[in-house]
Amino acid sequence: LISLVVLSASQNFIAASIGVALPGIRSEFNISITQLAWINTGYFLPYVALMPFVGKIADMYSAKKVLLAELIIFLVGTIACARSNSFYGLVMGSLLQGVGTAGINPISMAAIQGYAPIEGLGTQMGIWQSSSTLIRFLGSVGSGWIIEISGWRILLWITLVLGVGGGFLVYYLVPKIKGMGNKASFDWLGTILLTICLVLLLYGVTRVTSQDANAIDSYLLIILGCGGF
Repeated sequence: LISLVVLSASQNFIAASIGVALPGIRSEFNISITQLAWINTGYFLPYVALMPFVGKIADMYSAKKVLLAELIIFLVGTIACARSNSFYGLVMGSLLQGVGTAGINPISMAAIQGYAPIEGLGTQMGIWQSSSTLIRFLGSVGSGWIIEISGWRILLWITLVLGVGGGFLVYYLVPKIKGMGNKASFDWLGTILLTICLVLLLYGVTRVTSQDANAIDSYLLIILGCGGF
């Protein structure tokens, strides 16, 4: 349980603190508010779109291996964000973070449900959920103070340390989480179309708020995105 709490802490910390860092990011890269929104969008878009896909892969194969693979992707994205010298590099790093995060929380919950004794399952789930809430609260409150002292990039290095520590704990302490071996057909096309439609929809909405955007093109993107649903 402790290993999964520490692992989830890395994702919860950066998710809570990145909002506080946005003014500093905007100032450093000299970008508009519309562009700034793509940092959060780049993180949450793959997180939402890929969650069913990652869950299916974990169900088919070893969930522990999938969890560690997701963590590696998340950590690579975190390093990319921390070392980015451009706005576009930061967005690409956020995309990788979102891809990695898509499996961390769902598989962690499945691991707790799979190995916790029935009589203590509610308690362990409550501890895991409460720790996530606490980390988000501390991230929101403490990140402003941290940024004042060391800048916004230090938040990413803190996230990296939490992620690496959680990964080692999971690797050595969490038993092998076997998938159910259910290799029934999966709606791969639907998952891909969902991702494309979400991208079109969010990009269209973002362009509508941009002063130099072509309104017709923007609304067309929104229509195409909604049409996919």
